[in-house]
Amino acid sequence: MSKSQDDADLQKAGLMSKDLAAGTALMRAPLRAVAVNEVTAPGEPCDMAAERALLGALLWAGACQPQVLRISAVLDLLEDGKPFYARDCGNTYDACKSCFDLKREHDPVAVHAEMLRLGHRSDLDRLKQLVADASTVSEVQARVYAQAIRNTWARREVIRESRMLILDAQSPKADVDAISTKAMAVARQYIERAACTSASVSLKESSKAFFEDVQRGGSQAVSTGLRDLDLALNGGMRPMETSLVAARTGVGKSVISAQIAEAMVTADQSMGVLYVTLEMVHKLFTARLVSARSGVPLNNMRRGVFNATQMTDIVTAVSVLSDKGIYFADNPAQTLAAIYSAAKDRARNLAREGKRLGLVVIDHVGLVKPSAELLKRASREQQVAETSRGLRVIANDIGCHVMALVQIHRDAEKQPSQSMPKLHHLRESGSLEQDADSILILHRERDAKTGLFRTDKPAALALAKGRLDETAIMLLNYDGPRARFSDTVNNEQFGDFYGA
Repeated sequence: MSKSQDDADLQKAGLMSKDLAAGTALMRAPLRAVAVNEVTAPGEPCDMAAERALLGALLWAGACQPQVLRISAVLDLLEDGKPFYARDCGNTYDACKSCFDLKREHDPVAVHAEMLRLGHRSDLDRLKQLVADASTVSEVQARVYAQAIRNTWARREVIRESRMLILDAQSPKADVDAISTKAMAVARQYIERAACTSASVSLKESSKAFFEDVQRGGSQAVSTGLRDLDLALNGGMRPMETSLVAARTGVGKSVISAQIAEAMVTADQSMGVLYVTLEMVHKLFTARLVSARSGVPLNNMRRGVFNATQMTDIVTAVSVLSDKGIYFADNPAQTLAAIYSAAKDRARNLAREGKRLGLVVIDHVGLVKPSAELLKRASREQQVAETSRGLRVIANDIGCHVMALVQIHRDAEKQPSQSMPKLHHLRESGSLEQDADSILILHRERDAKTGLFRTDKPAALALAKGRLDETAIMLLNYDGPRARFSDTVNNEQFGDFYGA
């Protein structure tokens, strides 16, 4: 039975008044028209005043003094209307931008017509009211409004994404690695949104900053402990840069990276190093460092066979190394997000002690576990490319140097035994070669018959790529029992030892 029939039955029964207006007195008061765009969701920041002020300034200038303020003054902060909270304000901004792109003035009438052309609803009276409410047409103040709109948009988006992250984390089926990857992505996206999309620095400003660095003197580079490598790198390893150490299995890339880590914390007592080992447990690296410092061969320590003098040397070496700021993360199934989290945590702990995290070593890139999403649908090359780009994020965000170890492809062994591997022999991804600031290739010659490393020839270390450093090749002595590289006396006759 319909509602009208119910009402008719009630009237016949005398239960409903015949006056249809009866009982409506309370509804006769005028209702306030509430614009949907003015209602903010709980906990979501917005700046409606800044949105209206910016649009009013743009529209007023477009109609009256276009030479004073154009939308181009804020396009580096607001590429389009997406950061606006109010949909009609965002549509208005897009129409202003469209007028500008079409080489027209963004006055109210032109913007009204453009909004209709773009398929948006538009009210010319509302645009005129924005012009009437405009308080300034200063380009400086317009940028202040634009920055406020961008900031609230960045905060609003991270709140929304965090809510989704919380829901994912509350699920009993939540994958820890997936949650960590999403959390890292949320943080990275917030940084990108909060920053200017096309910020630029003039040569004058850059020159001033450069000259201030020159006046302060000194260098941010930290010594690697190897004379010729420091010379090739013009001082050593620098913060906010990434490097790769590439070699075939067993050549010694883990040895030289651990040696460099020890040398850097020795050269700068206020520095800490995080060594992420995905192949071996931390005690094996400590054994190498103890052997190198004490002079006791690794074989003796692994067998547990040494005399009283060697035991004293080991105790002394352990005592010295205990004061070094080297830290290990040896979980064999770490994602890049987990490595980033560990580095961030270690940087915070060091900062409390008045120190800094200067170096992160990842041993090695091929063993970094891909994110759950890439693991399902991306190729291996894409997975390694994500890791390669992530190295730069860690270096920039923490302000440290990131050194990653990389395997050399088997194709390098098809060359003559004395030939150095080349950049194209890096395994799995061309992104590694492209993204790194410097690439070191370590090579030791093997005997053609036995396949064992030759002890009568030194190792070769090539600086195969340097953004601001010239490529170079240096020879290193290798002490097998102590697992230690050292500079050779004469480093000029590379061609006599290894072919090109």
